[in-house]
Amino acid sequence: MIIIDSKTPLDLFEFGVISYCPDAKELSEHGLVINRMNEFEYLIGRIDFMPDETPSTKDWLFDRYHPGMIWRCPEVLKEALLDQTLLFQDIISHWLRADESIGLINTAFKVASLTLLNDYFPRKDLVIQSLNTIFLTESQLLKEIPLRQSAFFKDQYEGQWIISRINVSLLCLVQVFYEATNSTLKLISEAFMINELALLVKKDQFNEMEWEELTLAQVLLLKNVMQQSCSHQELSEPFKQAFRVYPMTDVQNWMSPLKLNLNK
Repeated sequence: MIIIDSKTPLDLFEFGVISYCPDAKELSEHGLVINRMNEFEYLIGRIDFMPDETPSTKDWLFDRYHPGMIWRCPEVLKEALLDQTLLFQDIISHWLRADESIGLINTAFKVASLTLLNDYFPRKDLVIQSLNTIFLTESQLLKEIPLRQSAFFKDQYEGQWIISRINVSLLCLVQVFYEATNSTLKLISEAFMINELALLVKKDQFNEMEWEELTLAQVLLLKNVMQQSCSHQELSEPFKQAFRVYPMTDVQNWMSPLKLNLNK
C-alpha cells in the first residue's frame, strides 16, 4: 500500500492503487484504505487491524458493523477535485457531518459490501513495505524496482532520489536528503509524476526506448527534458497526462508518513 496523508488531493489517487491513510482516526482506529474506482468514485474501507509488512491473519479485515463506503463526487465538487483543491480530509469531514440517527444523510456515500471491499482490497495487498535505505545506482533498470514499491538511488553527482512505481506505467520522482545516523528524510525538490506516455511525447529524443528497460539515469534525463519543455511551450493534453509537477510544500504534507517507514 501507499501511505498518504489526509491532506492529499483526491485527484492524486491513481486508479487501482491501494492507499492507506493512518491519520483518519475520526472514522477508524486503525486508519482507512482507499481505492479510486474511476474518475469520480472512491472505495473506502475501515480496516480492523494495524497493517505492517506481512498480511493480517485476522478473520475480519474490516469493521464488522460499518466495513466501508463508496464516495461519489457530487457534481458541484467535480471541478474542485480536478483542480486538486479537494482533499481526502474533505471526504472525512463530509462523512462526519452525516448522521442517519437524526435524518442527516450525505447522498454522496453508499454502503460498500464486504464482497466489494475484499475484491478491491485483497488481503495480500494490505501490507506496508518499509523504504529500504540501500541506494541503487543510476545504471540499474526501472524494471528492477517492483510495482507499488519505492527505492532510493543516487545520480552521477551523488544526488539522492526516491523513485516510486505507482503502477505499471506511472512513477514518481522526488529528490531528497537522507541522513542515516538519525534516520531522517528531507525533501529538497518538487514531486515529478512521469507517465510512460512521456516516451511518445518526446519520441524524437527517446525513439524506440522501452519503459521497463530505461535505466534510472534515463528516467532522470526524461524528467529533465519534460521539465525544460514546461517553460518553453504551451502544454498539450498528452503532455499534461505524461508529466505533472507538484510543489514541495504540498509534497511535504503528502509524504510525511514515509518518515515512519524507513528501513534502518
